[in-house]
Amino acid sequence: MSRKLNGIPNNIIDSLFSTLRYEDKGYVDDWVVSVMKKHDLREAKLDVMKVEATPPHLAIKPILSNLRSVQHVIENELKANGFPSDYISEAIIEINYDPTLPAGTFYPENWEAEKTFYAKATVTDIEGNKYEMLEKAIHSFENVELE
Repeated sequence: MSRKLNGIPNNIIDSLFSTLRYEDKGYVDDWVVSVMKKHDLREAKLDVMKVEATPPHLAIKPILSNLRSVQHVIENELKANGFPSDYISEAIIEINYDPTLPAGTFYPENWEAEKTFYAKATVTDIEGNKYEMLEKAIHSFENVELE
């Protein structure tokens, strides 16, 4: 296990859900929240390396096309740290969404639970080592109208 790669999971999340990832009518996080709300989903997984989404409701162009480009984030991180480009065998993003969380002790009064989800990335290298991060709150900006 290499300490040099500990930052990859956080870099994946920061890249995928950044304001640089605008597609069609919204950012990737907007698309995720809109799909989760429309289909009443609470959990989902995105597979960065296979470019797949579970459940398949999330397998839409704005999400999948950005998953593909996140692969470059991994490749660049590996190259910068002297690892071969195929050193990472798996990169999974777990998403948890609960639009019913109330404002209160742990949340500010202007809390918008219906626009917030939690994401965590786990990366596995070819030797079986896992690199994980703590779950991170992601706040979407706008509601995207889904067809």
